[in-house]
Amino acid sequence: MGNEKILVVDDDSNIRNGCAECLISDGYDVVTAENGEDALCKIKDNSYNIILTDLVMGEIGGIELLEYVKAHVVKCEVILMTAYGSVETAVKAMKMGAFSYITKPINLHKMELTIENCLQKQNLESEVVKLKEIVNLYEMCKAVSSLMGLDKLLDSILKLAAKTLKAEGGSIMLYDEGKGELLVKSVTGLVSKSIIGKRVKSGERVAGYVAKEIKPILITGKLEDDSRFQHLEQFTSVSSGISAPLLTKGKLLGVVNLCRKGIVNKFVERDLTLLSVFVAPTAIAVENVNLYEDLDELFISIVKSLAAAIDAKDSYTRGHSERVTKFAIVIAEELGLDEISKRNIQLTGLLHDVGKIGVSKEILTKKEKLTEDDWSQIRQHPIMGATILMPIKQLKTVVPGIRHHHERYDGNGYPDKLRGKEIPLFARIIAIADTFDALTSERPYRNKMSCEMAIKEMKRCSVTQFDPEILKAFLSAYKKNKMF
Repeated sequence: MGNEKILVVDDDSNIRNGCAECLISDGYDVVTAENGEDALCKIKDNSYNIILTDLVMGEIGGIELLEYVKAHVVKCEVILMTAYGSVETAVKAMKMGAFSYITKPINLHKMELTIENCLQKQNLESEVVKLKEIVNLYEMCKAVSSLMGLDKLLDSILKLAAKTLKAEGGSIMLYDEGKGELLVKSVTGLVSKSIIGKRVKSGERVAGYVAKEIKPILITGKLEDDSRFQHLEQFTSVSSGISAPLLTKGKLLGVVNLCRKGIVNKFVERDLTLLSVFVAPTAIAVENVNLYEDLDELFISIVKSLAAAIDAKDSYTRGHSERVTKFAIVIAEELGLDEISKRNIQLTGLLHDVGKIGVSKEILTKKEKLTEDDWSQIRQHPIMGATILMPIKQLKTVVPGIRHHHERYDGNGYPDKLRGKEIPLFARIIAIADTFDALTSERPYRNKMSCEMAIKEMKRCSVTQFDPEILKAFLSAYKKNKMF
């Protein structure tokens, strides 16, 4: 719990003060207002995480405060307190953007739970904002590196350098700062591929010398005749070579080496100058790819953390999103989908339940039979998830899979009653992965099924609930023991 600030508004001093005292004892920073007018002034002058307000109060009541907050205040949620006779109005208020409502007389424990759920929703939405920022940076780096992986980038750079400088062979070695070593990552021409993965310590051989001195070198004769390298172990077949460090902002990233084996056509100073000019943008490209890959890992880590935070709302579903993702990727592989599609399936699986941040924890963990109102809230989570992620343009590809993962193949699902191939492919895949994990996991309202029983039940629902072709791929993967 941080310094969350809550404004309690009620024209009944007993209710107002009772709620305030309870929340203060929980560690919240609480301010009170005796009516809507007083509350409006305080909202204009200060910022609050939550406004807990009575629904009916003179000229300015809870609805008017809600309208003002939604129009003028950022990052603030409204929770209404209402008498039983006004519940219908409170429900309408939720459709206008209120987080929830509490009926009078106030159950303080339920109030505390509602406040806690509301703050959790705000925290998760804050994580989504951070995710959006990371995605933007991630996309920028992806564009700079032209979507190349590091190995492909290095191979392309080395081949271009060798062709430009008429080298018979060459290598690119990246510097491992932690170990003080150069690692061979790419070779071309006469240089054997068997040395890929080999390591050279700083100071060893010609490349190690370049790394240690951080300066380019030109070799035009026998290495044993060069005083700089007499003490080093050498490649005796090389008669002419040039090497240059990959540098960015003074930091060593690696070394580029080119060689010629003939004794006539040797490298000259101009070749060394050209190589030095060539490696400058190369170093930037390598750094961008490294940054892209680091951000890629960070991006997935944040998505996984967000998914774990959602799953943690319900002790019965911890790890659910990770498992659904694993099953969905296996199905995608069985269907022969490409790497981009599999990547999008991974994101869809991890984020498919993000909309549950708006569903009460009490409902998610409820052991009794759910009411129609409970189901109404639960059925909103695909829509809420899609709404939360839609502003992140880099995730728009996965949004349809999130919105429609509870549609049924026969058209009797939700939220839009799509049928058959109208349902997006990712959603049809997630539906099967989601169901399998749900059936084989413990739930508060039933015991888990064995995998065999779950498979039998899913076969029964082919064509009605599931796309039969995708279910076939799932069953094939299951028989190959790819699910676990």
